[in-house]
Amino acid sequence: MVELPAGFTSCSRCGNEDATVFFRGWSRLYAFWRSVSETRSSAYVCGHCAEAETTKSLFVTALRGWWALSSIWHAPRSTYFNWRSVWAPPRHPLDWGAMPLSELLEAIAREQRQEPRPEQTFSDSPLNHLSPTEQQRILDAPDLYLALKIGEHATEAEVKAAWRRQAKANHPDLNPGDPEAVTRMLAVNEAHEILGDPRLRAAYDWLSNEEPRPS
Repeated sequence: MVELPAGFTSCSRCGNEDATVFFRGWSRLYAFWRSVSETRSSAYVCGHCAEAETTKSLFVTALRGWWALSSIWHAPRSTYFNWRSVWAPPRHPLDWGAMPLSELLEAIAREQRQEPRPEQTFSDSPLNHLSPTEQQRILDAPDLYLALKIGEHATEAEVKAAWRRQAKANHPDLNPGDPEAVTRMLAVNEAHEILGDPRLRAAYDWLSNEEPRPS
């Protein structure tokens, strides 16, 4: 699903419940000399927030994404992803985290049966303070500490340092011929984005103590 009607869900950025929300994906590139790291994010947002997020992503890539030799390939691609997000979702929405139609039909059926929504079971947890998109992101997250090779009590500085180490070790440009490098790099970036955000990390840690993480 790349578009949801007004009233079905709120914008994950501003919380507007009266606007049509669209699935959009953005790319932010960070480069320096030989090192290039791309962070991809996506969300269901209203038109105004989609434009704002696109502007920020274009600015970051323009400012930080052209400082490496390999940016001649990565930076134009990142810029293309961001320009496309102005009017359309990524070419492969499911790879970016879009909601499959089957999940939407299940949500509608659950609503018709008046079953409690999953987020209602988290009313006393840090998950309750996240948007539906952020909640789903936490629910789907694998073992993030394992991805960064750090302990659960790592400080913010240790998380950032671990991310830099793992990004350097797993970057596709530094692992030519390794088909799993892209997957590992995406996992490392996902771990850094969640564990580097106090809100998301608190929710992730709470859920990790409640149930086993997917591998």
